[in-house]
Amino acid sequence: MKKKSIHSCIILCGGMSKRMGEDKGSMLINNTPMLIHVLESLNYQIDEAFIVLNNTERISKYKLLINEYIKKNDINFSFNLSFLEDEIKNKGPMSGIITGLKNISGDYGLILPCDSPFVSSEYIETMFNVLDRLKSDYINFDGIIPFHFKKSNENFTFPKSGFYEREKTKDIFIENSEPLHSIYSKDTYKKMEIFLKKNQMKVKSIIKNIKPFFILIDEEYNNNNTTNTNTNTNTNTNTNTTNSKNNSKNKNLEDYKISKFNFSNINYKKDIEKIKK
Repeated sequence: MKKKSIHSCIILCGGMSKRMGEDKGSMLINNTPMLIHVLESLNYQIDEAFIVLNNTERISKYKLLINEYIKKNDINFSFNLSFLEDEIKNKGPMSGIITGLKNISGDYGLILPCDSPFVSSEYIETMFNVLDRLKSDYINFDGIIPFHFKKSNENFTFPKSGFYEREKTKDIFIENSEPLHSIYSKDTYKKMEIFLKKNQMKVKSIIKNIKPFFILIDEEYNNNNTTNTNTNTNTNTNTNTTNSKNNSKNKNLEDYKISKFNFSNINYKKDIEKIKK
């Protein structure tokens, strides 16, 4: 009997919020803290989540924020939730990824920034379906990386193979990838530590040095089917997730696409003002 795959998520909240001027994760969008939007997207999708922050003071603040929200709204999260302090300070998101990967219980972790409050449960579900499929097919890989197929690459022929052929065109995929909405293997942190010691902090540089599986972001489907990208409409239930996982077993690897997504980051107060309007 196969051992159940552990689905882990690492939420990056360690930034200084210089552009925003205040703590982003606790800022309200539609009367709900930004971080809570992310946590709600993860409900019934994962087994554990780790929130990585840059100091103990902010850890205490976020614990209080989440506990108050749970009590006020009489809700529970389906996963274990832990808080971690950045091991390496002021080195960008890669330091938070390192801290998170070292602590996950499983072999892989999904990375999400706390300032991406509109990620959909469908996107998260697809990412973990692909993870489980790659593992069940015994394919050797270090990460699952979503990428946008840009119009500037219209002369590029998309490889049919879901893995090996896409490796040959890695640079194009990396250029248009979402490195902070990706899955990485636990052992990837070792390479990241080497890069940080050399003061190389771009996460995309790591992807060039690992064996990734690239998954296409279906822009056309999303544009035609998403009516309001500024509202988190996660209505996922445990039953729906189970049915989707069963259906995915009959799918070819190259057929997997991310069809409902919103990776928009909230970087400035004016971004929130636009949503309110």
